Amino acid sequence: MHKIIALWAVPRSTSTAFEWMMRQRGDLDCLHEPFGEAWYQGEDPLWPRFKPGDKTTPGLTIESVWDDIRDRAAKGPVFLKDFPHYINHMWTPVFLGQFTHAFLIRDPAKTISSMYDKWPDFDELEGGFPEQRALFDLLAALNGAPPPVMFKYARAHDVPVAALVGAKEHAIAQINAGTDILVAAGGEAGGHCGDVATMVLVPEVVSV
Repeated sequence: MHKIIALWAVPRSTSTAFEWMMRQRGDLDCLHEPFGEAWYQGEDPLWPRFKPGDKTTPGLTIESVWDDIRDRAAKGPVFLKDFPHYINHMWTPVFLGQFTHAFLIRDPAKTISSMYDKWPDFDELEGGFPEQRALFDLLAALNGAPPPVMFKYARAHDVPVAALVGAKEHAIAQINAGTDILVAAGGEAGGHCGDVATMVLVPEVVSV
């Protein structure tokens, strides 16, 4: 399996311009919002404004898109630009571990006003900011520490850095990285940070 590079953005965040830059490299199989196509026009659309009679595509599902991405990655490196809210039901450590993740974050005031200009009837669930932040936090927890740039920004603005931890080794990695606040997230909270129960996890984190 070759590398799958995912740029996680939100609608109207200028991410397509970044995608076109990646296409110019010529060494990547680049995909434009592949999960979004299934989310909006798959055989069972998930977008909140879908109405009976709107376009659907038989055989196109989130799962079939993922199968296609993996087939492509078996042949060479893949780059995709997409939005986290299309696949937040698939965020498991095993699934997320198959990507090299990057984020493009634009000022919400500019993004949301651009969405309103383009689609005045857009639904708040199409904005994607809560899911983008949730995925960022989840990956920081799974990988043991937030990206270094976050520490630099926080220190410059006198803002403490907090992070979710789901295991003792996560807590150790976060402390070594300079995290100020540890938030123990037991397996009962969806299992996103691990499967250690809260009653076991809290004493382990405190002991660190």
